[in-house]
Amino acid sequence: MNALNQLKKLTIRKPQTDTNTMTLKQEIANQMNYTRPVIGQTEIPQDIEASALKVILQGKTLRYECGEESSITQDGQRTFKVETVENVFVAKKNGVRCVTIYGTDMDDGGKDKYRTLHIDGIRVIA
Repeated sequence: MNALNQLKKLTIRKPQTDTNTMTLKQEIANQMNYTRPVIGQTEIPQDIEASALKVILQGKTLRYECGEESSITQDGQRTFKVETVENVFVAKKNGVRCVTIYGTDMDDGGKDKYRTLHIDGIRVIA
């Protein structure tokens, strides 16, 4: 019973925080916001909402760096003129964010085709 009375009288206080420490934490958080991964040479964050990404990419020309060797180009750089963006998703196999487009493959004689591209492989949006 004595221990129970002592627990009732116990007051728990919030630890004092140093204002300098709090400012440093805020500064680090602010810097992290500016270093988010972006798509290629743009200001567009890689984690942008799918609906917004569809609107941004539709009608644009993309310069894309293939993850593997390309049978079409020597340097692995491909150019696609996007007509429509069909889907934006995260691949189950490797967790990479991807986009499925329908458009013109400028490096393959201007053929229209579907292509699934990794978001982090997009280098230029024009």
